[in-house]
Amino acid sequence: MADLVAAGYLTRTRTGRRNLYSVNTESLFRHSAQEGLRVGAFLELLTQRAEARTLYQTEHHGDREAGMSDNGAGGRKFVTKESPRNVPDTVARLVELLGAKGMKVFGVIDQSAEAREAGLELRATTLVLFGNPAAGTPVMAAAPLAALDLPLKVAVWDDDGQTRVSYTAPAELAARYSLSPDLSSRLAGIDALTDALVAD
Repeated sequence: MADLVAAGYLTRTRTGRRNLYSVNTESLFRHSAQEGLRVGAFLELLTQRAEARTLYQTEHHGDREAGMSDNGAGGRKFVTKESPRNVPDTVARLVELLGAKGMKVFGVIDQSAEAREAGLELRATTLVLFGNPAAGTPVMAAAPLAALDLPLKVAVWDDDGQTRVSYTAPAELAARYSLSPDLSSRLAGIDALTDALVAD
């Protein structure tokens, strides 16, 4: 993460133990193979939006028309907090907290273990999927594509010996799916949950 911030691809805002990262979508890739390509256009390509694919193809070939609309992924925000525990202990504590709150754990994916089975190496990384169907169902009923982001997900990963806990900011999800304040509030509990998770 520090390298991406230093390179200008991310901006970090730190408040206490919490790091909030935002993508600098106007930054340009530096490698000669992607020279002139904006980060935002590439991120939209990954989300498979047709208009983003057109933008990528146009920019990648150097055609920058003045009237071209900006379909970049501006404002996509993730929250990252530092845990005082290692990855396995942080995951175990998260599962314990979820159980105490009566929330359902849909899956715990040890992505580094999956990488090892494929003959690859990956820093300790575990993805926890969880939620409350009573809270999430109205969100998906109002915005069907919210099913792409629900259940909620928390990534617990090792960053050179420092365990980090990352997730998509609730405000970003609310903006992404144009949720009402009532529906948005159903997603906001992840902030308090992860605060408790990383507490000493």
